[in-house]
Amino acid sequence: MSLYWILLALGGAGLALSIYMTRIFVRVRRGEEVECFDEVCPIVMKTSYALAFGFPNSYLAVPFYTGLVVFALLRLAGYAAWLLPEVALASFSALAMSVYLAVVLVVKLKRN
Repeated sequence: MSLYWILLALGGAGLALSIYMTRIFVRVRRGEEVECFDEVCPIVMKTSYALAFGFPNSYLAVPFYTGLVVFALLRLAGYAAWLLPEVALASFSALAMSVYLAVVLVVKLKRN
């Protein structure tokens, strides 16, 4: 199996989860009742850590995962090999952001 098929699947899953989290974020910020996959989700959405650069983290994730899906589809079709360094850099940046948010969740928010 090609790594681009795996990237396509993971990108699709990330996109679906990002859209789900965007929907949850909007509902929490409106003050509506939400049911998440865990009880912590609405609490986290009310903190400043739910915002990156002044807007929700998922607003960055949706275009990122859409780009990964498009890139994987282009690579499977034999195009866009020249984009690999940019996609790798964006992926490492997203990984760093994810690690930071995980540390914040475990260390800072679990204390409260």
